[in-house]
Amino acid sequence: MVRRALAPYADHFRGLTSCGYPAPQGDHVTAFLVEEEEGYRVRFSGVMTCGSPWACPVCSSRLARDRGEALARAAARLVGLGYRAVHVVLTVRHTRGEALADVFGALSSAWRWAWGHRRVKALLRGVAYARSVEITFGRNGWHPHIHALLLVPAHRDPWALEDPLWEAWSEAVEAVGWAPSSRDAYSFEVVESEEDLGHVSRYVGKGSWGLGLEVAGGPLKGATRA
Repeated sequence: MVRRALAPYADHFRGLTSCGYPAPQGDHVTAFLVEEEEGYRVRFSGVMTCGSPWACPVCSSRLARDRGEALARAAARLVGLGYRAVHVVLTVRHTRGEALADVFGALSSAWRWAWGHRRVKALLRGVAYARSVEITFGRNGWHPHIHALLLVPAHRDPWALEDPLWEAWSEAVEAVGWAPSSRDAYSFEVVESEEDLGHVSRYVGKGSWGLGLEVAGGPLKGATRA
């Protein structure tokens, strides 16, 4: 279906339109089973892949899984060294009828404004972070929002970041010309359990969109109102 949809733009998606086809230099495709922690997985050799994390439904899933696992391992190691993990959800006000491009553009611009501001840079000095964008659609229209995982050094109180980070985000949203955000749509949760840390890390590392927030538990159930 993706090949068919992108066929008119084949020159721009050369890798994607050939993804899944047998490699031209090979004469056959081999399927084999690989044993992993969660069970067996089918692997193939002799097949071309595009490696696109954005447009390919096959490669993006594999890359998301690998990146999520890598982030989970890195986060667990830092927590083992005394860091505290924080799950933050950031969004902008939106209403039904507003174009996704406009709402997403405001979200992206506010992130760049906030994280590029020297006040935020000072606030997050020594803090490691990763982020992903999730896009859902509901009664209030398109709802793009950012999930960020912050890893705060042991000598700092993670809860001390909650209010200053909200103030910086609120200022950033207005600075880029968007309607003021509601504090109710801001979520800031310190991740306490190892299990929740794994869930949050894999979720953020995957850069997921869709129904993730609706099916996940614990700290992933962040605020969704705007």
